[in-house]
Amino acid sequence: MNWFFIALLSTLCFSTISHIDKYLISRYLRHSGVGALMLFSALFGAVVLPVIFLINKNVFSLSLSSALWLVTVGILSFLAIFFYFKALTYADASTAIPFFQLIPVFGFGLGFIFLRETIPWQSIIAGLVIIIGVLILSFEKKSGQPIIFKRQMVWLMAGSSFTYALYEIIFKIIAIQETFWASLFWQNVGLLLAGLFLYFFITSYRQDFHNLLRDNWSRVIGLNLINEVLNTVAVSLIQYASLLAPIVLVLMVNSLQPVLVFLIGILLTLFLPKISKENLTKQTLLQKSIAITIVLVGSYFLYF
Repeated sequence: MNWFFIALLSTLCFSTISHIDKYLISRYLRHSGVGALMLFSALFGAVVLPVIFLINKNVFSLSLSSALWLVTVGILSFLAIFFYFKALTYADASTAIPFFQLIPVFGFGLGFIFLRETIPWQSIIAGLVIIIGVLILSFEKKSGQPIIFKRQMVWLMAGSSFTYALYEIIFKIIAIQETFWASLFWQNVGLLLAGLFLYFFITSYRQDFHNLLRDNWSRVIGLNLINEVLNTVAVSLIQYASLLAPIVLVLMVNSLQPVLVFLIGILLTLFLPKISKENLTKQTLLQKSIAITIVLVGSYFLYF
């Protein structure tokens, strides 16, 4: 199969995951926090760790400082997921996902600070274009009401993107000194520890988790399992596509995710409104189309 379609299939998997996340939050977590869903994501590390250990048994060969930094990376990934899930309680997936294009923008800035990487002028301009695009998505106009700035969603998605970028920078610094599998192992240790902290010390989240298991355990576990499988497939496809083509081209295809999320949202609203229902007024469609197009243009120049 051509590398482009492999990368596109990966992006489709990630886009589907976004809508499943939104469905889980809106359908099963409307009257509680996102803590229950966070616990599912974090405690999944208990499944991942033995698998990584079976693949590579040298995961304990790292220095103590490297292991601690990687545990920190896992905690950062936990925070990034938390901000993202929280943002989905304020906006639909097609509005939130384009903000993830800020990750490379923050990554350039953090790379300049911590890794002394240079930032070309073209990348700076592209980053500004992406920021303009996501800012357009930050405003909402409902019939008969003034324009509002979706402050909570903006700060949460910006926080998620920044935390993801910081986590990638630290992971890169440590992983180039250590083995990939050992780095991945300790990252998941951090994710699991964050989940255990949430479970034992945040009573409301523990209760939400138990209530969710008691009332909807089969559907919720099934959907989360589908999410984890799709995520594993998506990551594997990206890695395989990067072996067939330059990584910059693969990343460029992955930047199409806001478009796919937008199109899937429209199709679900038209044909399966019980699963997802987005605002399809002409004004909203025009706003999202313009914003996503601007983000795509910025992403193109960022990678090229």
